[in-house]
Amino acid sequence: MQVANNQDEQNSRIALEKMISQAVSQERKREIDLYKRYAQDPEFKRAFDLSITRLLSIKDISNVVLETTARAEAGM
Repeated sequence: MQVANNQDEQNSRIALEKMISQAVSQERKREIDLYKRYAQDPEFKRAFDLSITRLLSIKDISNVVLETTARAEAGM
């Protein structure tokens, strides 16, 4: 919820980037090439983060992600 309910755009962006980074790290075993590029290539990371941000700006997708995040934070 740090992303959706945060009125400060910069803090919201930082929280979203942290969430994306955590998700990429969790998937590193299955997607090692993605993880390597994300971890080692700042331009790729920037473009990837921007793509995810754009996807999340679509209301339907945002709701799904926020619900999934809330469940994960609650330990469900």
